[in-house]
Amino acid sequence: GRLDPTVPSKLYQDNPPGSAHGGTSSRFGLGVLLDNRDRELFSRSGWAMETSFEVAGPPLLGQYTFQRYSFIDRRYWSLDQYTLASRITFDSLQGNVPFWELSGVGGIDPVRDVSGPFLLRAYSYGRFHEKTKIIWSIDNRYYVTPQRIFGLLWETMLIPLGVDLGNIGEQTAWSFSTGANFLLNKSFLVRTLMGYAPTGFHYRLAFGQEY
Repeated sequence: GRLDPTVPSKLYQDNPPGSAHGGTSSRFGLGVLLDNRDRELFSRSGWAMETSFEVAGPPLLGQYTFQRYSFIDRRYWSLDQYTLASRITFDSLQGNVPFWELSGVGGIDPVRDVSGPFLLRAYSYGRFHEKTKIIWSIDNRYYVTPQRIFGLLWETMLIPLGVDLGNIGEQTAWSFSTGANFLLNKSFLVRTLMGYAPTGFHYRLAFGQEY
C-alpha cells in the first residue's frame, strides 16, 4: 500500500513487541559469498551473490528465539566511464523477533537499518520495522579519472541518479538520490548524497561500501 510517513509500522501497531522494553539476543549464522567483481570497492564489472542463515535462541544465551534468511545479488555493467550498478536484497525473519532486529537486514556484512545511507537512502533512520523486506537499488554512475592530491590517490564516482524501491512488510517504499563517492588510496571510502523520499529531503555523509 501507499506509505504514510506519519503512521508507524502496521506490524508494530498490531503486535507491539515486548522487546521494545529491552532484552538481549544472541545468534549464530552461516553465509556463502560468490564474487567475481573486478574489485570490492568502486566495482565496475562482474557480480556478487551471497546467502546467509541465522538462528537465535536461549542455547545461545539470548532471550528470543528466531531465524533469519538473507539473499543479496549485486550486478555491474560498464561502458567506458559509465557504470550501471544494481543490488537486490531479500531478508526474512521468523519467530519471536526482538524489535531492534526488525529494522535491518542480515548477510555477511549486515545492515542495521534499511532506512539511511545503505539501502533506502533518503529515509530517516528507524522508519521501518518489518519481518520481510525486498529492496532493489539501482545507480547510474560515472567514474572520474583518478588524481593524486597531497600524495594520496583520489578516485571519484559521481552518481547522477540512484533509485531505491522496496516492499517492506505491507508497505511500499521509494526514494531518489544523487551524490558522489570518494575513494582514498583504494581503501577508505567516503560517500555523500542528497535524496528525496515521501518523508522529505535528506542529506547524507557516510563511510564504507554502499554496494
